[in-house]
Amino acid sequence: MYEREFTLYIDSKQVFNILSDIVFLAGISGHFAVLLAEDKSGELLPPPKAKNKTGKYIVAYLNIPDTEKEKV
Repeated sequence: MYEREFTLYIDSKQVFNILSDIVFLAGISGHFAVLLAEDKSGELLPPPKAKNKTGKYIVAYLNIPDTEKEKV
Protein backbone atom coordinates (compact mmCIF):
# COMPACT_ATOMS: atom_id res chain seq x y z
CA MET A 1 0.00 0.00 0.00
CA TYR A 2 2.74 2.45 0.96
CA GLU A 3 6.24 2.33 -0.38
CA ARG A 4 9.13 4.56 0.51
CA GLU A 5 12.85 3.95 0.36
CA PHE A 6 15.36 5.61 2.66
CA THR A 7 18.85 5.04 4.00
CA LEU A 8 19.62 4.61 7.68
CA TYR A 9 23.13 5.37 8.84
CA ILE A 10 23.12 3.08 11.85
CA ASP A 11 24.64 -0.34 12.40
CA SER A 12 22.71 -3.60 12.36
CA LYS A 13 22.89 -3.95 16.17
CA GLN A 14 20.94 -0.71 16.57
CA VAL A 15 18.33 -1.89 14.05
CA PHE A 16 17.99 -5.19 15.93
CA ASN A 17 17.57 -3.32 19.25
CA ILE A 18 14.76 -1.20 17.78
CA LEU A 19 12.95 -4.14 16.19
CA SER A 20 13.28 -6.34 19.28
CA ASP A 21 11.86 -3.68 21.65
CA ILE A 22 8.16 -4.58 21.67
CA VAL A 23 7.11 -1.36 23.40
CA PHE A 24 8.91 0.83 20.87
CA LEU A 25 7.77 -1.23 17.88
CA ALA A 26 4.15 -1.22 19.06
CA GLY A 27 4.31 2.52 19.54
CA ILE A 28 5.50 3.26 16.02
CA SER A 29 3.12 0.80 14.35
CA GLY A 30 0.08 2.65 15.69
CA HIS A 31 -2.11 -0.47 15.93
CA PHE A 32 -0.81 -2.04 19.12
CA ALA A 33 -0.58 -0.68 22.63
CA VAL A 34 1.52 -2.51 25.21
CA LEU A 35 -0.46 -2.15 28.41
CA LEU A 36 1.48 -4.29 30.89
CA ALA A 37 4.70 -6.31 31.01
CA GLU A 38 5.37 -9.28 33.26
CA ASP A 39 8.33 -8.85 35.59
CA LYS A 40 10.43 -11.84 36.72
CA SER A 41 8.74 -11.43 40.12
CA GLY A 42 5.46 -12.42 38.39
CA GLU A 43 3.92 -8.95 38.65
CA LEU A 44 2.23 -7.24 35.71
CA LEU A 45 3.56 -3.70 35.57
CA PRO A 46 3.56 -0.78 33.14
CA PRO A 47 6.46 -1.48 30.71
CA PRO A 48 8.80 1.26 32.02
CA LYS A 49 8.46 -0.06 35.59
CA ALA A 50 9.12 -3.73 34.73
CA LYS A 51 12.91 -3.89 35.08
CA ASN A 52 13.41 -7.64 34.48
CA LYS A 53 10.86 -8.46 31.78
CA THR A 54 9.99 -12.11 31.08
CA GLY A 55 8.85 -11.42 27.51
CA LYS A 56 5.14 -11.76 28.32
CA TYR A 57 2.93 -8.73 27.73
CA ILE A 58 -0.69 -7.63 27.85
CA VAL A 59 -1.30 -5.93 24.50
CA ALA A 60 -4.36 -4.20 23.01
CA TYR A 61 -5.03 -4.27 19.27
CA LEU A 62 -6.53 -0.99 18.08
CA ASN A 63 -8.60 -1.00 14.92
CA ILE A 64 -11.29 1.16 13.39
CA PRO A 65 -13.10 -0.93 10.75
CA ASP A 66 -13.29 0.60 7.27
CA THR A 67 -16.78 -0.79 6.73
CA GLU A 68 -19.64 -2.02 8.86
CA LYS A 69 -19.04 -5.55 7.58
CA GLU A 70 -15.42 -5.72 8.74
CA LYS A 71 -14.89 -7.60 11.98
CA VAL A 72 -11.79 -8.07 14.09
